[in-house]
Amino acid sequence: MKKVALITGSSGGLGTALAQGLAKAGYSLALFYLQNEPSPTLLTDQSISLHKVDLRDEDQIQKGINDAIQQHGKIDVLINNAGVNYNAISWKIDLQRWNDTLAVNLTAPLLCSKYVIPIMKQNQFGRIINISSIVASTGVAGASAYAASKSGLWGLTKSLALETAKTNITVNQISPGYFNTGMISELNSEQTNEIINKIPKKILGDPLNIINCLLYLLQEQSNYITGQNIHINGGLY
Repeated sequence: MKKVALITGSSGGLGTALAQGLAKAGYSLALFYLQNEPSPTLLTDQSISLHKVDLRDEDQIQKGINDAIQQHGKIDVLINNAGVNYNAISWKIDLQRWNDTLAVNLTAPLLCSKYVIPIMKQNQFGRIINISSIVASTGVAGASAYAASKSGLWGLTKSLALETAKTNITVNQISPGYFNTGMISELNSEQTNEIINKIPKKILGDPLNIINCLLYLLQEQSNYITGQNIHINGGLY
């Protein structure tokens, strides 16, 4: 029977790549999105379900997870990938935007885990992967809310890993650097080139690097790897 993976933020650049990579690896998918539907190339697969969920709303998260379980029968993998970033200097940031950033980037992974872990415990298997960012470790001027939320995600990852350590559930974090998809598209060419020049490898990452790491962590044989933060950034950090 196919394993079922729930991916949040599935319609963004990285989310689309992760969904395609897992579909290719034989996973059934429950895809959470809000504004834009996931890539049409994914929707020809009958083992993929779509769920429009506002991750700032606990009731919608719970309903989305219940609907996914009803359609697929279980959830084996949770990938907390959704992320938002509002650029603003810290002394000028709007409080609502700060709260929205923490709600999506930090509180939502907690809530998704809250409703998925009991199902994983029943099935005696589970893999939770939180997608963080190099920014959590380095900070970036104008991204205080994003950096704070992603830094907090590491504390959540460690705590969830400890809480589930005696089960066949692992909780790990992947912290990408700068990749050729996702939020990099918000930068102009000058900003992008400035980033590339700082990366020891002198190139942006390819999502395949993340997918290969992800697939390794999802294996049955990776059950001794938990509470870890894996940096994928071309040597930048």
